[in-house]
Amino acid sequence: MINRLYKLLRYRAASLFVLLLAVPAVQAHESIGTVSHALAVVDGKTVNYYLTVPQALNRLMFATTETAYYQDYFRRTLLLSNEGQGCSLAAMSPFSTLKSGNQIVHLRYQCAGPVSSLAIASESLLDLDDKHVQTVRVVPADDLKQVLGEAVLDLKHRSAQIDLSSAEAPLLLSRIKRFLALGVEHILTGYDHVLFIVAVILGTVGIREAVKVVTAFTLAHSITLGLGFFGVVSLPAAIVEPLIALTIVYVAIENLWLRRHRLRWLLIFGFGLIHGLGFVGVLQEITFSKGALLSALLAFNLGIELGQLLIVVPLVALLLLWRERSWQPRLIRYGSIATGVAGLVWLLERVPMQAVFGVVRDAV
Repeated sequence: MINRLYKLLRYRAASLFVLLLAVPAVQAHESIGTVSHALAVVDGKTVNYYLTVPQALNRLMFATTETAYYQDYFRRTLLLSNEGQGCSLAAMSPFSTLKSGNQIVHLRYQCAGPVSSLAIASESLLDLDDKHVQTVRVVPADDLKQVLGEAVLDLKHRSAQIDLSSAEAPLLLSRIKRFLALGVEHILTGYDHVLFIVAVILGTVGIREAVKVVTAFTLAHSITLGLGFFGVVSLPAAIVEPLIALTIVYVAIENLWLRRHRLRWLLIFGFGLIHGLGFVGVLQEITFSKGALLSALLAFNLGIELGQLLIVVPLVALLLLWRERSWQPRLIRYGSIATGVAGLVWLLERVPMQAVFGVVRDAV
């Protein structure tokens, strides 16, 4: 009796764990929010900081026309220093509006001596969007195409130190490291991609099949990530996001109904092509320049693969460890149901209801 009770509690606990795994997927699936770009132009003791405020934040950011208000705001939230000594905000030019609707803020900082090691600490715009990402590119005034340093700032990384005497090699290594970490973070916080991988692994029957499907998924999303990033293939997010949710639902249903999955790697390859397009938007938003394209793409993709391994290896190991357990089939079944429900909720969230009503109306 005690034995049966122990097994039942263990099974219920495992099922609850899988269901809880699906909860954050319904609540959030984007790893970044709004994106701004900053160009810091160094001219001797002066740093001209050009900050692009995305249109999505315009209404929140530009609630008043008082210049003094914004000078005080940036004086508190955007701090520049050189060799450990603070630079003062000397002036701020009137805002200018781009065709896209984004606003350009020009801030002029004055430092005590010639700028050689620039430190940037930014809280700007993070108070409006806690998922905000700000890219910073530092260039000399006499050659705006020469990149002296780069940084990506967000809520977890609010400051950056840029040595202006760095050679191109350290800059390249720094960029690779940054985009590698971003790729890992994106796959681990992109819960839709995580749940898709979980659903796929739940339906595998051994290491060989797991290697096949993971390899197929990796190759596929690498192809469309590259093609989409360079503009060869393009699909709007309004189409890609619902399709990603649909792939989760389909794989979860397949886990419940099919005992053997012949040529499943081919199906996963097709679904991987869709997921690759989902990765493109993040990378395109925060890439600095054409010179950074290839290194950013390769590092970001490698980061995705590393993050993927952090999910796949433990999950496959656990399934193999529990292979002889009598409750494993039920765990797989309820795990598939949980991922399928999360995918279905996403699908309903991502498909515009007016489009659904239009289809129904036309059918009637």
